[in-house]
Amino acid sequence: MIDSLNIKKTDLVLEIGTGTGYQTALLSYLCKHVFTIKIFVKLINQAKSNHIMLNLKNISYLLGDGSNGWNKPILFDSIIISVASKKISLKLLKTLKTKGKIIFPKEYPSKQQKLLLLKKLNESNYSMQKLFDVRFVPLL
Repeated sequence: MIDSLNIKKTDLVLEIGTGTGYQTALLSYLCKHVFTIKIFVKLINQAKSNHIMLNLKNISYLLGDGSNGWNKPILFDSIIISVASKKISLKLLKTLKTKGKIIFPKEYPSKQQKLLLLKKLNESNYSMQKLFDVRFVPLL
């Protein structure tokens, strides 16, 4: 998933689904700043603890609903969603820069999931690429 985004050192990345922070740590080495959101306080605290041990300084955390995006008006170069969703909220799409990419596992009515890569072409148009079958926990 990370490789598909072609992240640069100058990028701002939004991560939905922090977990214990493994992917967040990888992203922090690749970009300027990672903004990560998790709905469970226990997991976000575990991620913070892990990142302190690794001396990572370029990560901001938010406890909350990732489908709402970040709590401040920031435009992101990339958005990586690590939970399955039937759709991406318009609110979240609006936080993506033009030419930015979003990758997420899309859940279909059959319960099958495919990893999708969207690229924002302009304010209202996106290109979409289906990558492969995946299995993620659902967005809560």
